[in-house]
Amino acid sequence: MLVRFITPGGGEGRAGERHARLIRHLGQNTRRITGIVSGPKGGPYWLESVSKRKRDDVALDPAGTPVSAGDLVTAEIDGEKRRGAARLITLHGPAAAASQTSLIAVHEYGIRHEFPQAVVEEAAAAQAPSPANRTDLSHIPFITIDPEDARDHDDAVLAQPDDAPDNEGGHILWVAIADVAHYVT
Repeated sequence: MLVRFITPGGGEGRAGERHARLIRHLGQNTRRITGIVSGPKGGPYWLESVSKRKRDDVALDPAGTPVSAGDLVTAEIDGEKRRGAARLITLHGPAAAASQTSLIAVHEYGIRHEFPQAVVEEAAAAQAPSPANRTDLSHIPFITIDPEDARDHDDAVLAQPDDAPDNEGGHILWVAIADVAHYVT
């Protein structure tokens, strides 16, 4: 709960009484923690937080889910129990997997990683723009040539040998500029 302390009449109140006015409920008294499982095979397990801000290490209750040391998991800690076990919510897999780096950042910084249902439905209903006098060159392995600090990456090139008998030893140079505005509305 978020409260504001008030005192009747501006003083300390009767015999030092203090009063508070509720501003808003902050939610359940639980919190989630994402961390790496440690401990011997078969348990007991500990959960080492991946957060640099909160280095909580708590006992982990895998709730019947098979876990191993080195797994990345998300668990819930009941706020009523200061030393209670964290209950497993999601097993993400081995923490060493490259894909887990972004998942750790999502949990550490509270980054939204799921779209609202309305957005998902709108995207599913969208239709690809018609080619209208355009040639699809997506099968050609172009290399982008825009500098790193470019606002858009829409310029690309490809050089390949020319097999034409009248251009022996010659090359074909493709220069492609994407029409981004055609696809972004």
